[in-house]
Amino acid sequence: MLRMPGLRRSSQSQPPGSEFAAIETEEVARIAAERGWKAAAHDSMRSRDHRAYRLAVDEYGAQLRFLLPLAPDSRVLQLRCGWGPVALNLATCAAFVVAMDDRRERLRFLSARQAQTENVGALHLVCADFSNGLPFVDGAFDAVIMLDAIEHVRAPDGGSWKRAQHAALEEARRVLQAGGWLLMGVANRLSLPTGPRDSAPPRLRTYWGYRAALRNAGFDSVRFYAPLPSHQEPFFVLPLDRSHLLDHFATTTFAAHGYRSKLQARGLASLYRLASVMWRVGRQFRLTGLVRYLFPSYLVLARK
Repeated sequence: MLRMPGLRRSSQSQPPGSEFAAIETEEVARIAAERGWKAAAHDSMRSRDHRAYRLAVDEYGAQLRFLLPLAPDSRVLQLRCGWGPVALNLATCAAFVVAMDDRRERLRFLSARQAQTENVGALHLVCADFSNGLPFVDGAFDAVIMLDAIEHVRAPDGGSWKRAQHAALEEARRVLQAGGWLLMGVANRLSLPTGPRDSAPPRLRTYWGYRAALRNAGFDSVRFYAPLPSHQEPFFVLPLDRSHLLDHFATTTFAAHGYRSKLQARGLASLYRLASVMWRVGRQFRLTGLVRYLFPSYLVLARK
């Protein structure tokens, strides 16, 4: 594992939106190093929080990589990589993948999983906080991925979080080569809540806010997609600039019993019923064009 000098262990608990307490994460990392990542995941993580376990080990979320024009020689950076399932998946199809995170225990788990997995030698781990800039040269990557990352950028000395996010986006653009792509997975501030309010990151933006932030940082060709049920589990990815696809999905797939059952199994039955009512009302009053602003989360693709 690559380690950046000068990084201090945080004395705080896990950031908002995390699934495990700091002591639980340390235990998972210890088991992964001593007994293997599968024992850590199946014996420890699954027994504590099944959904968190699924998100930590399931590479299904890496399906979003198909939004990026990657090639076998592509160089990819994932910021705030977490437990690493997306980075691991990318390492099987790209030439060079850097997984960067400031949470050492998660990287210890990912390091153990990498050592015990074939064909992921292209994966390189860096422990650092990207709020303080990126330790890479200009144009080092073809793609940068930020999933649940930009909202956790910390402003130094209590400064403006919007300026801190702007600086982080400028850094992401700096390390991209000309024509490179940034892919963000972000929660929507205007969306209906899917969990306790105190579990949501505090620095979210709206559809318009994310678009403006990317434009101000120098990105162009900004495209929004609706990942359903969320960007963490993108079973479906719908381009928001094609209203006929949204209508088709809502009246066929979304209404299908199989999809409804999947959402119910994940504790989203109430949200599903509310979304169904809102869609029917919106169609009646011809307001369905507003639905793009209310999705729980977005995948946002922007080009340098």
